[in-house]
Amino acid sequence: LATLLPIQGLFNLGTLELGWIFPLVIFGVPKETAISISFSYHIITLLLTTLLFLVGLIIFYFFKKKS
Repeated sequence: LATLLPIQGLFNLGTLELGWIFPLVIFGVPKETAISISFSYHIITLLLTTLLFLVGLIIFYFFKKKS
């Protein structure tokens, strides 16, 4: 739901975290823990997306040279 907002910053930083922090705090998670969880999620998502991109790029160039 947070990604529908028209005010997204660089790498969706801030908006995505708010989308995670708000529900976690509502369900009783301490604010500091919710902030840590949301930033950890964001960093892990960026790292895995970058890793999958690099794997896809390597596979793309490998099959392109064989053709």
